[in-house]
Amino acid sequence: MIIISIGRDENNRIVLEDPVQLVSNYQAELKIHDNGNMFLFDKSSNGTFVNGVRIPPRQDFPVYRGNMVLFANKIPLNWTLVPEVPAAEDTLRIMTIGKHNDNEIQLSQQDRISRHHALLRITKEGGYYIYDLSTNGTLVNNLRIPARSWYKVRYGDHISFGGADSLNWKLVPAHKKSAKKVNMRPMLIAAAVVLLIWAGALLYPKLLKKDLYKQYESAVCLVVNQYVYTIDFGELGSFDATFDERGAAKLYEPGKQDPVVITGTGFFISKDGKLMTNRHVASPWMFARDEDPAGYKSLLQLASYIMAYQVSKLKQASEQATTVDQLVKVNRLISAWANAKPAIGGHPQEVSVLLNNTFFNSSKDLINCEILHVAENEKLDIGLLQTNSKTLPAQVKSLVSVDDIVPDEELRPGKKIFTLGFPMGLRLAKTSQGIKANFQDGQVSRETDGVAFGHNMPTTGGASGSPVFDEDGRLAGVHYSGVREQQQGYKFAITASQVKKLLATW
Repeated sequence: MIIISIGRDENNRIVLEDPVQLVSNYQAELKIHDNGNMFLFDKSSNGTFVNGVRIPPRQDFPVYRGNMVLFANKIPLNWTLVPEVPAAEDTLRIMTIGKHNDNEIQLSQQDRISRHHALLRITKEGGYYIYDLSTNGTLVNNLRIPARSWYKVRYGDHISFGGADSLNWKLVPAHKKSAKKVNMRPMLIAAAVVLLIWAGALLYPKLLKKDLYKQYESAVCLVVNQYVYTIDFGELGSFDATFDERGAAKLYEPGKQDPVVITGTGFFISKDGKLMTNRHVASPWMFARDEDPAGYKSLLQLASYIMAYQVSKLKQASEQATTVDQLVKVNRLISAWANAKPAIGGHPQEVSVLLNNTFFNSSKDLINCEILHVAENEKLDIGLLQTNSKTLPAQVKSLVSVDDIVPDEELRPGKKIFTLGFPMGLRLAKTSQGIKANFQDGQVSRETDGVAFGHNMPTTGGASGSPVFDEDGRLAGVHYSGVREQQQGYKFAITASQVKKLLATW
Protein backbone atom coordinates (compact mmCIF):
# COMPACT_ATOMS: atom_id res chain seq x y z
CA MET A 1 0.00 0.00 0.00
CA ILE A 2 1.13 3.54 -0.79
CA ILE A 3 0.34 6.27 1.74
CA ILE A 4 0.57 9.80 0.34
CA SER A 5 0.59 12.51 3.01
CA ILE A 6 -0.94 15.83 1.92
CA GLY A 7 -0.73 19.25 3.56
CA ARG A 8 1.12 22.55 3.93
CA ASP A 9 4.18 21.14 5.68
CA GLU A 10 7.13 20.54 3.35
CA ASN A 11 7.54 16.98 4.66
CA ASN A 12 4.34 15.86 2.92
CA ARG A 13 4.51 13.90 -0.31
CA ILE A 14 2.08 16.39 -1.84
CA VAL A 15 2.70 19.92 -0.53
CA LEU A 16 -0.21 22.39 -0.74
CA GLU A 17 0.44 26.13 -1.00
CA ASP A 18 -2.03 28.08 1.15
CA PRO A 19 -0.91 31.56 2.34
CA VAL A 20 -4.02 32.05 4.52
CA GLN A 21 -3.39 28.67 6.22
CA LEU A 22 -6.88 27.22 6.04
CA VAL A 23 -5.24 23.95 5.00
CA SER A 24 -3.63 22.04 7.88
CA ASN A 25 0.08 21.18 8.04
CA TYR A 26 -0.93 17.52 7.72
CA GLN A 27 -4.32 17.79 6.04
CA ALA A 28 -5.02 14.26 4.82
CA GLU A 29 -3.64 10.94 3.64
CA LEU A 30 -4.41 9.27 0.32
CA LYS A 31 -4.10 5.50 0.73
CA ILE A 32 -3.62 3.51 -2.48
CA HIS A 33 -3.97 -0.24 -2.00
CA ASP A 34 -1.99 -2.67 -4.12
CA ASN A 35 -5.14 -3.52 -6.11
CA GLY A 36 -5.63 0.14 -7.05
CA ASN A 37 -8.42 0.98 -4.58
CA MET A 38 -8.01 4.46 -3.08
CA PHE A 39 -9.20 5.96 0.20
CA LEU A 40 -8.90 9.46 1.67
CA PHE A 41 -8.26 9.86 5.39
CA ASP A 42 -9.00 13.40 6.63
CA LYS A 43 -6.83 14.67 9.53
CA SER A 44 -7.59 18.39 9.30
CA SER A 45 -9.40 21.16 11.14
CA ASN A 46 -11.28 22.60 8.14
CA GLY A 47 -12.17 19.37 6.41
CA THR A 48 -11.65 17.58 3.09
CA PHE A 49 -14.39 17.63 0.45
CA VAL A 50 -15.07 15.09 -2.33
CA ASN A 51 -17.45 16.20 -5.09
CA GLY A 52 -18.77 18.95 -2.82
CA VAL A 53 -19.41 16.76 0.23
CA ARG A 54 -17.28 16.93 3.39
CA ILE A 55 -15.98 13.46 4.17
CA PRO A 56 -16.10 12.05 7.73
CA PRO A 57 -12.93 12.89 9.68
CA ARG A 58 -10.39 10.22 10.68
CA GLN A 59 -11.85 7.31 8.75
CA ASP A 60 -11.15 5.87 5.30
CA PHE A 61 -13.40 7.30 2.56
CA PRO A 62 -13.38 5.72 -0.93
CA VAL A 63 -12.26 8.04 -3.73
CA TYR A 64 -11.72 7.58 -7.45
CA ARG A 65 -9.28 9.19 -9.86
CA GLY A 66 -10.85 12.30 -11.33
CA ASN A 67 -13.07 13.06 -8.31
CA MET A 68 -13.11 16.75 -7.38
CA VAL A 69 -11.17 16.79 -4.11
CA LEU A 70 -10.88 20.11 -2.24
CA PHE A 71 -8.83 20.57 0.91
CA ALA A 72 -10.41 23.05 3.37
CA ASN A 73 -12.98 23.47 0.54
CA LYS A 74 -10.37 25.60 -1.20
CA ILE A 75 -7.23 23.88 -2.58
CA PRO A 76 -7.84 21.14 -5.20
CA LEU A 77 -5.96 17.86 -5.42
CA ASN A 78 -3.69 17.72 -8.45
CA TRP A 79 -4.30 14.18 -9.69
CA THR A 80 -1.19 14.31 -11.90
CA LEU A 81 0.85 14.07 -8.68
CA VAL A 82 -0.87 10.81 -7.73
CA PRO A 83 0.68 7.68 -9.26
CA GLU A 84 -1.64 5.52 -11.36
CA VAL A 85 -1.80 2.10 -9.74
CA PRO A 86 -3.35 -0.56 -12.00
CA ALA A 87 -6.58 -1.91 -10.57
CA ALA A 88 -5.35 -5.45 -10.94
CA GLU A 89 -5.67 -8.39 -8.57
CA ASP A 90 -2.30 -9.75 -9.70
CA THR A 91 -0.31 -7.09 -7.79
CA LEU A 92 1.66 -8.69 -5.00
CA ARG A 93 3.32 -5.60 -3.57
CA ILE A 94 4.21 -1.97 -4.30
CA MET A 95 7.42 -0.60 -2.75
CA THR A 96 8.26 3.10 -2.42
CA ILE A 97 11.78 4.33 -3.27
CA GLY A 98 13.48 7.64 -2.38
CA LYS A 99 15.78 9.43 0.04
CA HIS A 100 13.14 10.27 2.66
CA ASN A 101 13.11 7.83 5.56
CA ASP A 102 9.43 6.93 5.07
CA ASN A 103 10.31 4.96 1.91
CA GLU A 104 10.56 1.17 2.00
CA ILE A 105 13.76 1.37 -0.03
CA GLN A 106 15.75 4.38 1.17
CA LEU A 107 18.37 5.86 -1.15
CA SER A 108 21.33 8.10 -0.36
CA GLN A 109 20.81 11.78 0.47
CA GLN A 110 22.26 13.15 -2.77
CA ASP A 111 20.64 16.25 -4.27
CA ARG A 112 19.68 14.61 -7.57
CA ILE A 113 17.55 12.02 -5.78
CA SER A 114 13.98 13.03 -4.94
CA ARG A 115 12.45 12.54 -1.52
CA HIS A 116 9.94 10.16 -3.13
CA HIS A 117 11.68 9.12 -6.32
CA ALA A 118 9.92 6.03 -7.70
CA LEU A 119 7.63 3.06 -7.11
CA LEU A 120 8.39 -0.62 -7.72
CA ARG A 121 5.41 -2.88 -8.45
CA ILE A 122 5.76 -6.64 -8.09
CA THR A 123 3.13 -8.94 -9.58
CA LYS A 124 2.14 -12.40 -8.39
CA GLU A 125 3.48 -13.84 -11.64
CA GLY A 126 6.96 -12.47 -11.06
CA GLY A 127 6.72 -9.25 -13.08
CA TYR A 128 8.51 -6.04 -12.03
CA TYR A 129 7.49 -2.49 -13.02
CA ILE A 130 9.10 0.87 -12.20
CA TYR A 131 7.07 4.11 -11.95
CA ASP A 132 9.16 7.31 -12.01
CA LEU A 133 7.97 10.18 -9.75
CA SER A 134 11.12 12.28 -9.77
CA THR A 135 12.58 15.50 -11.12
CA ASN A 136 15.87 14.06 -12.36
CA GLY A 137 14.53 10.82 -13.76
CA THR A 138 15.04 7.07 -13.49
CA LEU A 139 17.27 5.06 -15.82
CA VAL A 140 16.97 1.35 -16.64
CA ASN A 141 20.13 -0.13 -18.16
CA ASN A 142 21.31 3.46 -18.87
CA LEU A 143 18.09 4.45 -20.68
CA ARG A 144 15.82 7.06 -19.09
CA ILE A 145 12.28 5.71 -18.74
CA PRO A 146 9.08 7.77 -19.29
CA ALA A 147 7.87 9.63 -16.19
CA ARG A 148 4.62 8.70 -14.42
CA SER A 149 3.94 5.45 -16.24
CA TRP A 150 4.69 1.84 -15.38
CA TYR A 151 7.82 0.54 -17.12
CA LYS A 152 8.49 -3.20 -17.17
CA VAL A 153 11.93 -4.31 -15.92
CA ARG A 154 13.62 -7.62 -15.16
CA TYR A 155 14.94 -8.70 -11.79
CA GLY A 156 18.61 -7.67 -11.67
CA ASP A 157 18.39 -4.86 -14.27
CA HIS A 158 20.61 -1.88 -13.52
CA ILE A 159 18.21 0.82 -12.30
CA SER A 160 19.68 4.24 -11.53
CA PHE A 161 17.86 7.10 -9.77
CA GLY A 162 18.80 10.60 -10.89
CA GLY A 163 22.11 9.19 -12.07
CA ALA A 164 23.24 9.28 -8.44
CA ASP A 165 22.23 6.00 -6.79
CA SER A 166 21.17 2.53 -7.89
CA LEU A 167 18.55 0.01 -6.82
CA ASN A 168 19.86 -2.65 -4.48
CA TRP A 169 17.97 -5.73 -5.68
CA LYS A 170 18.80 -7.50 -2.42
CA LEU A 171 16.10 -5.35 -0.83
CA VAL A 172 13.50 -6.56 -3.34
CA PRO A 173 11.72 -9.92 -2.95
CA ALA A 174 12.76 -12.25 -5.80
CA HIS A 175 10.04 -14.32 -7.46
CA LYS A 176 10.82 -18.02 -8.05
CA LYS A 177 10.83 -17.52 -11.81
CA SER A 178 13.24 -14.62 -11.49
CA ALA A 179 15.41 -16.32 -8.92
CA LYS A 180 16.47 -19.01 -11.39
CA LYS A 181 18.25 -16.37 -13.44
CA VAL A 182 20.09 -14.93 -10.51
CA ASN A 183 23.56 -15.90 -9.34
CA MET A 184 23.14 -17.67 -5.99
CA ARG A 185 26.28 -16.14 -4.50
CA PRO A 186 24.71 -12.67 -4.02
CA MET A 187 21.62 -14.34 -2.62
CA LEU A 188 23.66 -16.24 -0.07
CA ILE A 189 25.42 -13.03 0.91
CA ALA A 190 22.05 -11.32 1.27
CA ALA A 191 20.81 -14.18 3.44
CA ALA A 192 23.88 -13.85 5.64
CA VAL A 193 23.27 -10.12 5.97
CA VAL A 194 19.64 -10.75 6.94
CA LEU A 195 20.79 -13.32 9.50
CA LEU A 196 23.24 -10.85 11.01
CA ILE A 197 20.56 -8.16 11.12
CA TRP A 198 18.16 -10.59 12.80
CA ALA A 199 20.78 -11.59 15.35
CA GLY A 200 21.66 -7.96 15.98
CA ALA A 201 17.99 -7.12 16.44
CA LEU A 202 17.86 -9.40 19.45
CA LEU A 203 20.56 -7.36 21.18
CA TYR A 204 19.61 -3.96 19.73
CA PRO A 205 16.84 -3.04 22.21
CA LYS A 206 19.12 -3.70 25.17
CA LEU A 207 21.94 -1.69 23.67
CA LEU A 208 19.53 1.05 22.66
CA LYS A 209 18.06 1.33 26.14
CA LYS A 210 21.51 1.71 27.64
CA ASP A 211 22.56 4.31 25.05
CA LEU A 212 19.41 6.41 25.30
CA TYR A 213 19.43 6.34 29.08
CA LYS A 214 23.08 7.37 29.10
CA GLN A 215 22.37 10.13 26.61
CA TYR A 216 19.52 11.73 28.56
CA GLU A 217 19.91 10.61 32.19
CA SER A 218 21.15 14.02 33.36
CA ALA A 219 18.58 15.97 31.32
CA VAL A 220 15.52 14.68 33.22
CA CYS A 221 14.51 15.89 36.66
CA LEU A 222 11.81 15.34 39.25
CA VAL A 223 9.54 18.40 39.57
CA VAL A 224 8.16 19.28 43.03
CA ASN A 225 5.32 21.80 43.05
CA GLN A 226 4.14 23.17 46.41
CA TYR A 227 1.07 25.33 45.91
CA VAL A 228 -2.17 26.58 47.46
CA TYR A 229 -5.62 27.04 46.01
CA THR A 230 -7.29 30.43 45.92
CA ILE A 231 -10.98 31.13 46.44
CA ASP A 232 -11.50 34.40 44.63
CA PHE A 233 -14.55 36.58 45.34
CA GLY A 234 -13.54 39.35 42.95
CA GLU A 235 -13.64 42.82 44.49
CA LEU A 236 -14.58 41.27 47.84
CA GLY A 237 -11.14 39.65 48.11
CA SER A 238 -9.58 36.19 47.85
CA PHE A 239 -8.50 33.50 50.31
CA ASP A 240 -5.73 30.89 50.10
CA ALA A 241 -6.74 27.32 50.86
CA THR A 242 -5.18 23.91 51.35
CA PHE A 243 -6.38 20.49 52.57
CA ASP A 244 -6.13 18.79 55.95
CA GLU A 245 -5.22 15.14 56.58
CA ARG A 246 -8.79 14.03 55.85
CA GLY A 247 -8.85 15.83 52.50
CA ALA A 248 -11.14 18.65 53.65
CA ALA A 249 -10.43 22.16 52.36
CA LYS A 250 -9.42 24.76 54.93
CA LEU A 251 -7.96 28.26 54.95
CA TYR A 252 -4.20 28.30 54.52
CA GLU A 253 -2.04 29.93 57.15
CA PRO A 254 1.70 29.89 56.35
CA GLY A 255 3.66 28.11 59.04
CA LYS A 256 0.57 26.41 60.43
CA GLN A 257 -0.62 24.34 57.48
CA ASP A 258 1.28 22.66 54.68
CA PRO A 259 0.66 23.62 51.06
CA VAL A 260 -0.51 21.00 48.57
CA VAL A 261 2.43 19.06 47.08
CA ILE A 262 2.57 17.16 43.78
CA THR A 263 5.46 15.71 41.82
CA GLY A 264 6.02 15.25 38.11
CA THR A 265 8.81 15.02 35.57
CA GLY A 266 10.61 17.69 33.55
CA PHE A 267 13.50 17.78 31.09
CA PHE A 268 16.04 20.51 30.33
CA ILE A 269 16.00 22.01 26.83
CA SER A 270 18.32 25.05 27.02
CA LYS A 271 21.55 26.27 28.57
CA ASP A 272 19.71 29.04 30.44
CA GLY A 273 17.91 26.46 32.59
CA LYS A 274 14.57 26.15 30.76
CA LEU A 275 12.77 22.85 31.10
CA MET A 276 9.57 21.35 29.71
CA THR A 277 6.89 19.63 31.74
CA ASN A 278 3.10 19.32 31.73
CA ARG A 279 0.71 22.19 32.20
CA HIS A 280 -0.99 20.24 34.97
CA VAL A 281 2.38 19.82 36.75
CA ALA A 282 3.23 23.53 36.49
CA SER A 283 -0.30 24.78 37.26
CA PRO A 284 -2.22 21.88 38.83
CA TRP A 285 -4.99 24.08 40.26
CA MET A 286 -6.23 24.65 36.70
CA PHE A 287 -7.26 20.99 36.57
CA ALA A 288 -8.90 20.71 40.00
CA ARG A 289 -12.48 20.39 38.72
CA ASP A 290 -11.68 17.36 36.52
CA GLU A 291 -8.74 15.72 38.28
CA ASP A 292 -9.95 16.02 41.90
CA PRO A 293 -13.76 16.35 41.94
CA ALA A 294 -13.97 15.63 45.70
CA GLY A 295 -11.34 18.25 46.51
CA TYR A 296 -12.98 20.76 44.20
CA LYS A 297 -16.34 20.17 45.92
CA SER A 298 -14.69 20.67 49.31
CA LEU A 299 -13.22 24.00 48.11
CA LEU A 300 -16.69 25.14 47.04
CA GLN A 301 -18.04 24.13 50.44
CA LEU A 302 -15.33 26.22 52.09
CA ALA A 303 -16.31 29.11 49.82
CA SER A 304 -19.94 28.78 50.99
CA TYR A 305 -18.76 28.78 54.61
CA ILE A 306 -16.74 31.98 54.01
CA MET A 307 -19.76 33.65 52.40
CA ALA A 308 -22.04 32.66 55.27
CA TYR A 309 -19.50 33.84 57.82
CA GLN A 310 -19.09 37.23 56.13
CA VAL A 311 -22.86 37.70 55.84
CA SER A 312 -23.27 36.85 59.56
CA LYS A 313 -20.60 39.37 60.58
CA LEU A 314 -22.12 42.07 58.39
CA LYS A 315 -25.60 41.50 59.82
CA GLN A 316 -24.14 42.10 63.27
CA ALA A 317 -22.55 45.28 61.96
CA SER A 318 -25.88 46.44 60.48
CA GLU A 319 -27.48 46.21 63.92
CA GLN A 320 -24.80 48.57 65.24
CA ALA A 321 -25.07 51.09 62.40
CA THR A 322 -25.79 54.61 63.67
CA THR A 323 -26.39 56.42 60.36
CA VAL A 324 -28.36 55.71 57.20
CA ASP A 325 -25.15 55.78 55.09
CA GLN A 326 -23.56 53.11 57.29
CA LEU A 327 -26.66 50.96 57.05
CA VAL A 328 -26.84 51.28 53.25
CA LYS A 329 -23.13 50.40 52.89
CA VAL A 330 -23.43 47.33 55.13
CA ASN A 331 -26.56 46.11 53.36
CA ARG A 332 -24.83 46.41 49.99
CA LEU A 333 -21.96 44.28 51.29
CA ILE A 334 -24.43 41.72 52.69
CA SER A 335 -26.06 41.47 49.26
CA ALA A 336 -22.66 41.23 47.53
CA TRP A 337 -21.44 38.39 49.76
CA ALA A 338 -24.77 36.57 49.63
CA ASN A 339 -24.72 36.58 45.83
CA ALA A 340 -20.98 36.16 45.26
CA LYS A 341 -19.78 33.66 42.63
CA PRO A 342 -16.41 32.38 43.84
CA ALA A 343 -13.78 31.22 41.36
CA ILE A 344 -11.29 28.49 42.24
CA GLY A 345 -7.70 29.18 41.22
CA GLY A 346 -4.28 28.81 42.74
CA HIS A 347 -0.67 29.92 42.85
CA PRO A 348 2.66 28.29 43.67
CA GLN A 349 4.38 28.60 47.00
CA GLU A 350 7.54 26.99 45.66
CA VAL A 351 8.34 25.12 42.44
CA SER A 352 11.62 23.21 42.40
CA VAL A 353 13.39 20.26 40.83
CA LEU A 354 15.53 17.34 41.98
CA LEU A 355 18.16 16.17 39.52
CA ASN A 356 18.50 12.56 38.47
CA ASN A 357 21.44 10.69 40.06
CA THR A 358 21.65 13.14 42.99
CA PHE A 359 20.77 12.69 46.65
CA PHE A 360 17.77 14.23 48.42
CA ASN A 361 18.27 14.77 52.14
CA SER A 362 16.67 18.17 52.76
CA SER A 363 15.07 21.17 51.02
CA LYS A 364 18.61 22.46 50.35
CA ASP A 365 18.92 19.83 47.63
CA LEU A 366 16.01 21.36 45.72
CA ILE A 367 16.73 23.74 42.81
CA ASN A 368 14.13 26.51 42.81
CA CYS A 369 12.33 27.40 39.60
CA GLU A 370 9.73 29.78 38.25
CA ILE A 371 6.79 29.07 35.96
CA LEU A 372 7.54 30.85 32.68
CA HIS A 373 4.54 29.87 30.59
CA VAL A 374 1.80 27.28 30.21
CA ALA A 375 -0.17 26.57 27.04
CA GLU A 376 -3.37 28.60 26.81
CA ASN A 377 -5.13 25.85 24.86
CA GLU A 378 -6.52 23.45 27.47
CA LYS A 379 -5.85 20.52 25.12
CA LEU A 380 -2.09 21.28 25.13
CA ASP A 381 -0.91 19.87 28.42
CA ILE A 382 2.59 21.37 28.29
CA GLY A 383 4.33 24.10 30.29
CA LEU A 384 7.71 25.77 30.59
CA LEU A 385 9.78 26.26 33.76
CA GLN A 386 13.16 27.92 34.32
CA THR A 387 15.65 27.76 37.16
CA ASN A 388 15.67 30.93 39.26
CA SER A 389 19.38 31.34 38.50
CA LYS A 390 18.59 31.16 34.77
CA THR A 391 21.52 28.78 34.37
CA LEU A 392 21.83 25.07 33.72
CA PRO A 393 22.77 23.08 36.85
CA ALA A 394 26.35 21.85 36.65
CA GLN A 395 25.26 18.20 36.96
CA VAL A 396 23.24 18.45 33.71
CA LYS A 397 25.56 17.26 30.95
CA SER A 398 23.05 16.96 28.10
CA LEU A 399 19.93 18.68 26.79
CA VAL A 400 16.88 17.35 24.95
CA SER A 401 16.84 18.97 21.51
CA VAL A 402 13.57 20.57 20.43
CA ASP A 403 14.90 21.14 16.92
CA ASP A 404 15.51 17.54 15.82
CA ILE A 405 12.09 16.05 16.58
CA VAL A 406 9.91 13.21 15.28
CA PRO A 407 7.50 14.60 12.65
CA ASP A 408 3.79 13.93 13.24
CA GLU A 409 3.49 11.68 10.19
CA GLU A 410 6.04 9.24 11.66
CA LEU A 411 3.98 8.71 14.81
CA ARG A 412 2.27 5.62 13.41
CA PRO A 413 0.93 2.71 15.47
CA GLY A 414 3.69 0.20 16.12
CA LYS A 415 6.54 2.74 16.13
CA LYS A 416 9.06 1.92 18.88
CA ILE A 417 9.34 4.62 21.56
CA PHE A 418 10.92 5.13 24.99
CA THR A 419 10.33 7.36 27.99
CA LEU A 420 12.40 8.48 30.96
CA GLY A 421 10.73 9.87 34.09
CA PHE A 422 9.68 9.57 37.71
CA PRO A 423 6.45 7.55 38.08
CA MET A 424 5.21 7.60 41.71
CA GLY A 425 7.63 10.45 42.47
CA LEU A 426 10.08 10.02 45.35
CA ARG A 427 8.40 6.82 46.46
CA LEU A 428 9.90 4.99 43.50
CA ALA A 429 12.79 7.29 42.61
CA LYS A 430 14.59 7.46 45.97
CA THR A 431 17.24 4.75 46.28
CA SER A 432 20.35 4.14 48.35
CA GLN A 433 22.33 5.51 45.38
CA GLY A 434 20.30 8.68 44.97
CA ILE A 435 17.35 9.77 42.84
CA LYS A 436 16.91 7.40 39.89
CA ALA A 437 14.66 7.90 36.85
CA ASN A 438 12.76 4.98 35.34
CA PHE A 439 13.34 4.00 31.70
CA GLN A 440 10.40 2.36 29.88
CA ASP A 441 9.82 1.24 26.31
CA GLY A 442 6.73 0.58 24.25
CA GLN A 443 5.00 1.54 21.03
CA VAL A 444 2.78 4.20 19.57
CA SER A 445 -0.72 2.79 19.96
CA ARG A 446 -2.82 5.53 18.35
CA GLU A 447 -1.76 7.90 15.59
CA THR A 448 -1.63 11.60 16.31
CA ASP A 449 -4.56 13.95 15.82
CA GLY A 450 -2.14 16.83 15.46
CA VAL A 451 -2.03 17.44 19.21
CA ALA A 452 -1.45 14.10 20.93
CA PHE A 453 -0.79 10.41 20.22
CA GLY A 454 -1.47 7.22 22.15
CA HIS A 455 1.15 4.87 23.56
CA ASN A 456 1.31 1.74 25.73
CA MET A 457 4.34 2.43 27.94
CA PRO A 458 3.84 1.66 31.66
CA THR A 459 3.40 4.96 33.52
CA THR A 460 1.58 6.31 36.56
CA GLY A 461 1.30 9.52 38.58
CA GLY A 462 4.64 11.35 38.72
CA ALA A 463 5.57 10.39 35.17
CA SER A 464 3.61 13.37 33.84
CA GLY A 465 5.98 15.56 31.84
CA SER A 466 8.33 12.70 30.89
CA PRO A 467 10.02 13.07 27.50
CA VAL A 468 9.18 10.41 24.89
CA PHE A 469 11.93 9.45 22.41
CA ASP A 470 12.11 7.33 19.29
CA GLU A 471 14.84 4.82 18.49
CA ASP A 472 17.08 7.56 17.07
CA GLY A 473 16.89 9.56 20.30
CA ARG A 474 14.68 12.27 18.79
CA LEU A 475 11.99 13.86 20.93
CA ALA A 476 8.62 12.37 19.97
CA GLY A 477 6.45 13.99 22.63
CA VAL A 478 5.68 14.69 26.28
CA HIS A 479 3.70 12.11 28.26
CA TYR A 480 0.71 13.63 30.00
CA SER A 481 -2.04 11.19 30.95
CA GLY A 482 -3.42 7.70 31.09
CA VAL A 483 -6.69 5.87 31.64
CA ARG A 484 -6.84 5.28 35.37
CA GLU A 485 -8.62 1.93 35.07
CA GLN A 486 -5.80 0.50 32.93
CA GLN A 487 -2.48 1.02 34.64
CA GLN A 488 -0.63 -0.65 31.77
CA GLY A 489 -3.11 0.33 29.06
CA TYR A 490 -3.96 3.51 27.27
CA LYS A 491 -1.62 6.48 27.69
CA PHE A 492 -1.17 9.72 25.77
CA ALA A 493 1.57 12.21 24.93
CA ILE A 494 1.58 15.69 23.42
CA THR A 495 3.47 15.68 20.11
CA ALA A 496 6.95 17.19 19.91
CA SER A 497 5.73 19.42 17.07
CA GLN A 498 3.37 21.12 19.54
CA VAL A 499 6.28 21.63 21.95
CA LYS A 500 8.29 23.26 19.17
CA LYS A 501 5.31 25.43 18.20
CA LEU A 502 4.78 26.59 21.79
CA LEU A 503 8.42 27.63 22.11
CA ALA A 504 8.32 29.44 18.75
CA THR A 505 5.18 31.46 19.52
CA TRP A 506 5.75 32.25 23.18
